[in-house]
Amino acid sequence: MRSEHANLQALIHRAIALDESAAHADRSAAARHAVQQYRAALALANEAELFDAAASTASNLGWSLWLFQRCGLDVPGEDGEPLRWIGLAAWLGDRHGVGGGFWNTIYLLRMARRNGPDAPHPTPEVFRRWPVLSPEAFRALIAPMTLHAQWSSWRELAASMQADVDAGRVQIDALQRANVLLEAAWYEAHDGDPTRAAEAVERLRRRLRELTPADRLFFRDALRRLPQGVV
Repeated sequence: MRSEHANLQALIHRAIALDESAAHADRSAAARHAVQQYRAALALANEAELFDAAASTASNLGWSLWLFQRCGLDVPGEDGEPLRWIGLAAWLGDRHGVGGGFWNTIYLLRMARRNGPDAPHPTPEVFRRWPVLSPEAFRALIAPMTLHAQWSSWRELAASMQADVDAGRVQIDALQRANVLLEAAWYEAHDGDPTRAAEAVERLRRRLRELTPADRLFFRDALRRLPQGVV
């Protein structure tokens, strides 16, 4: 219960921190409080050996820190810290056989590409030059933790995630499905097959009706930032 309460407090303060209409100082204070509460929730979950909750909290902590840093909020932590929390979540999932769904993997893929270029419909040549953290660099960043799966590329990871969903091996909700398709499209466009990228984009477009209006806006904006010839 204490871990759940701390998690709830973290979510409340994260929402305040990400509210662009609030003052910057108030947002930074809320972000710091959210991080503090996530850390408390993680410690409590580990103490109680609630490893599923611990993995989920580590994932949310990493994702939240990354969002806060992107917003320019004043939070403690180095540039690589968000990915280390994502790595911890993956390691806990491996070690204890916990964690359903693909949120942590989605976060990893998006953070590795730093969200991608902001310009609308860049040329394929410009898009493919966008720097992406390699799987090898990620493994070095989270050492001494090691993960069972060793991917040669993020495109391979995104494709395997999509294959698991298509085959029914992993059941996820509509929002996760849309995010999986977005990552598959992005990485195919970046270092894979533009035709497969376009196919993922078309599948994502068909799924937009399943999402909330706010989520539809997010994905339409993300699609505008994919390269020419894919969308």
